[in-house]
Amino acid sequence: MKDIAAIILAAGESSRMGQPKAFLEYQGKTFLDTITDKFRQAGCDPVIVVVPVGFALNSEELAARKLLYRYNESPENGQFSSLILGASLAPPSCGAAFFCPVDHPAFQSATLEEMYSAWDGDRKLAVRPRFEGRQGHPVLLGRLWLDKVLKALYDSSMRDLLRSNSEQVLSLNVNDSGILIDVDTPEDYQQLIRE
Repeated sequence: MKDIAAIILAAGESSRMGQPKAFLEYQGKTFLDTITDKFRQAGCDPVIVVVPVGFALNSEELAARKLLYRYNESPENGQFSSLILGASLAPPSCGAAFFCPVDHPAFQSATLEEMYSAWDGDRKLAVRPRFEGRQGHPVLLGRLWLDKVLKALYDSSMRDLLRSNSEQVLSLNVNDSGILIDVDTPEDYQQLIRE
């Protein structure tokens, strides 16, 4: 993949989980490292992470992982506020960017390739993966979508933005149930690690 960024949203309060989701383990690595590695293996550059102030990894540790990072000083404003901050770090040369919440670590690397192929360089197209009729993560946003995100209000939502521009959204059927796995609670986490 050429000129594709990746944005990992990790600034949520994790109130239902009771601990930061970025550091939960999945297949021998943290959620953050798992998702970072999948994006890197696909050729995404840069990989951007948005974290809360006081995040357990300091700036040197984030830099050592070769992550661009941005602190969200007001994560209570919601996930979309983190997406805006992450999109602001995507270089102008990026034709598109994947974004993924840190609590969605189970998608397959092959899904990124399928989404990229379906996107095919169309800067005004967004690609959402779909499994058995349900949408999941990550989502690929063409450059014009990133510009829409940057112009949106913090209290907007990606779901509403996608719905209001549905003619520029491709729902791509993938054979990857992992796109639907959203780890919000300790019960969700136990189910993930049992599978």
